[in-house]
Order: sequence, then C-alpha cells, then structure tokens
Amino acid sequence: MTTYETSLNALKDLFTKRSSVKGQITRFKKYLDKIKGQTTLTTIELAELSLKLSKLESQSLKYDELQTQIELINSDNLECELAERDCIEQEFILCMAMAKTYLEQQNDIKALDKDKKRRESIFNEARCNIDQGDSCILLNQTITEYKVDGCHDSVSAA
Repeated sequence: MTTYETSLNALKDLFTKRSSVKGQITRFKKYLDKIKGQTTLTTIELAELSLKLSKLESQSLKYDELQTQIELINSDNLECELAERDCIEQEFILCMAMAKTYLEQQNDIKALDKDKKRRESIFNEARCNIDQGDSCILLNQTITEYKVDGCHDSVSAA
C-alpha cells in the first residue's frame, strides 16, 4: 500500500468520525428543542442537561483534534477544511451557549421559586388568625388583634 493510499484511507476514516460528531451535534440540538418548550425542568432534567452539556464540551475538544488531523492530511483542500471547521465550531458554540443560557434561566426560576416559598412560609408563620383574636409575635413584638363585639362598638383586646 502506498503512502497516498494510506493517507486516503486515514482521511476516509477521519471523515467518518467527523460525520459522527456532526450527528452528535444534531442530536443535542434536537434534545434542546425538546426541553426548550418546558417552562421548568425537574432537578433530574437539569442534571441531565448539565451532563449532556459537559459531554458536548468534551466532544468539542475531540473534534478540534480530529479536524486538525484532517487539515494536515488534506492540506491541498485546506481552505475548504477551514470553512468546515468554522461551520462545525459555530454549531458547537451555539449549542453550548443555548444550553448554558437555559441552565441559568432554570436556576434563576428555581431560586425565585425557593425565595417565594420562603416568603410564603414567613408570611404564614407571621399571619394572625383574626377570627380567633389571637396574638401573634413578629420580630419580638406582640401585635394584639382586636375584634368588634356584635352591635356594640366595644373593642376588647384578645
């Protein structure tokens, strides 16, 4: 087998691997499209997105090495290979940016929800039961609620 044939076979193998990378990007984009419609993600779904993003970032590094090998072997078509590199790198960047943005949005939603629940809990603890005329303690101060007794305007401390 000649050097030319060896290079040709190696290039064919590298092209196949590059096609596989493109397929992985496409699958990730489809996954993002699927979850993009959801208002909020569960904790499991957030972890899944984070793990898939990490895997995509790793694939990006592997792709860089793969594309460099292609460019070295296929130097006669370097301009075409550089254009291909740019296109695929843009796909990686777009997918990673979308995923990171979505993770940040979901984390913000979770933080707001947690804060809302905390405020509701504080409110419920501090809320006085007016019907029973109970006192409630808020910030070490006693707030006494009053109730009007029937038709009379007499007010009594509960």
